[in-house]
This record gives sequence, structure tokens and C-alpha cells, in this order.
Amino acid sequence: MKKVRMKPSLWKAVAMRGMKILNIIIGAGLFILCWREFYRETYAPISWEAGTAIVLFYVVLLILLKRIYNAYDVGGSRVSELIYSLCLADVIADGILYAVFSLSMLRFLYIIPFLLLILVQGMWNAVWSLMANRLYFQIHKPKATVIIYKEDSDLHKLEE
Repeated sequence: MKKVRMKPSLWKAVAMRGMKILNIIIGAGLFILCWREFYRETYAPISWEAGTAIVLFYVVLLILLKRIYNAYDVGGSRVSELIYSLCLADVIADGILYAVFSLSMLRFLYIIPFLLLILVQGMWNAVWSLMANRLYFQIHKPKATVIIYKEDSDLHKLEE
């Protein structure tokens, strides 16, 4: 039987896509955990279908916001920029869901669990950014580059 081997470029794409999916799954999982532990009793018990719709809405919103803020530009952005973009998307998504839940109940929900959620998601985003960056540079080896410049000041501009 002949072994099927994946092309290196396909393997790289699958690995990086898997990292993105992992980020979304963990982020949504943290949201679900926060909801179940802190708001299930406060918010009227909802059906399985309604809960699934809320989670689906959250995941779609999270994916859109992370694409808008270029949060998955691993290899093209600094780790700090990745963390900032990921956290910004999470804060906006969490804020929208907090507003929706508060409006649907006609009162503000206790905000501390949402703030803790944002903090934990921020820590996860920092860990994810470091892991994704390390993986990216392991599978995309640096290439030799030639820089042609006229004056020393031109070279210093590149270092900035």
C-alpha cells in the first residue's frame, strides 16, 4: 500500500489554520464556561437550541472581529500586536454579548464575571500568540536576503 504524503506547503497551512481554530475554540469555551458558571441562574433558563444560537452568534462575531483587526497575522506582526488585536476582538465581542444580555433582561448583569472572562481570554491570547509565533517560525525557516543600499542612513531606516 502506498503512503500518501502531504506537501510541505499544505502541512504548513493546515498547522497554522489549526492554531486559529484552536484560538476560536478556547475563546468560545471560556465564554461558555463564564456563562454557565455565573449567569445561568441569573438569566432565565434557556433551551439547548437558544444556547447553541448564542454560542454560534458569539463564534461568528469573534471570527469576524479577529479578521477585521488582523489578529491572525502570525509572522507578519509582532507578538505584542497579535495579543493586542486578539484582546481587542475579545473585548468587543464580550461587550456586545454583555449589552445584548443586559438589554434582554432590562437590567445590567453583574459585570465582574465578564471582566474576569476578558482577563482570562487575554492570558490565553498571550499564550496562543507565543505558541503560534514559535510554530510559524519553526515551519517557515528564514530565507537569505540581500539588501542593497546607497548610504548608511538608508540601512538605519530598516533597523527601526
